[in-house]
Amino acid sequence: LVGRGLLGVRLAGLTLRDTAALAMWARELGAYALPVPGIAPDPALTLGDHMEMGGGDPGCRTIGLCITSPAALRYHSDKAPRRDMAGWYLALAEELYRRGYRVQGFTTGAVEDSVFAEGLAVDFARRTGGGTIAQPDSAQEMVTLIHGCLAVVSHRLHAVIVAYVRAIPALALAWDSKMAGQMAMMGHADRLVDPAGLEPLAAADLVEAIMAQGIDEARRDSLVEDARRATRRLALALREAAARKASGRKAVVREDA
Repeated sequence: LVGRGLLGVRLAGLTLRDTAALAMWARELGAYALPVPGIAPDPALTLGDHMEMGGGDPGCRTIGLCITSPAALRYHSDKAPRRDMAGWYLALAEELYRRGYRVQGFTTGAVEDSVFAEGLAVDFARRTGGGTIAQPDSAQEMVTLIHGCLAVVSHRLHAVIVAYVRAIPALALAWDSKMAGQMAMMGHADRLVDPAGLEPLAAADLVEAIMAQGIDEARRDSLVEDARRATRRLALALREAAARKASGRKAVVREDA
């Protein structure tokens, strides 16, 4: 359906996030006579140009734990998720709290995550000294929350990207090729772990290890600049497409989300 649809339009621009997305494109749409996509970093890397970044408290001891519904993991994951994800989240939160950290749970806006998080709230508070699971109402609220953390643990890709932009280490939880591709691009493939084979105590050890290591900020800056250049190219392509449309020629843009 996608391939047939794209054949009927003039593409003004076509980029994918990484080599994993490019491989998927070739596998699913390679039979169609479509242009070969370019690769451009996720545009979310440019969020610092468009949103208030905020400044974390140097003395903060907060770890952000992004809560994702097991239903979403089962539906979208490339592999079977851990059966007791609720227990895993709670045990990790409790272990981090035991080590002296404030644990801030949060979701990134998916309805199924919010419903699941509400079911965890009482036990989460009991096991983290009154900790809460925030449900930000806007992207800015999520950015502000994450930028107040020392580290983040998350299945959700954009929570990891928001942390990365602010040089906050993230322990990424494996569930699909998007996360694997993004972590490889950032040079942190070793920080992608599968909860199915990782006990909460070991996960807490990894969180402390990545906080000690930090991130390669020069590489981060280079990726952000690459994302800026890609969005500028897209803006130019859109302007040119609009000019062609005004002259009666059909042009649309497709950009990987």
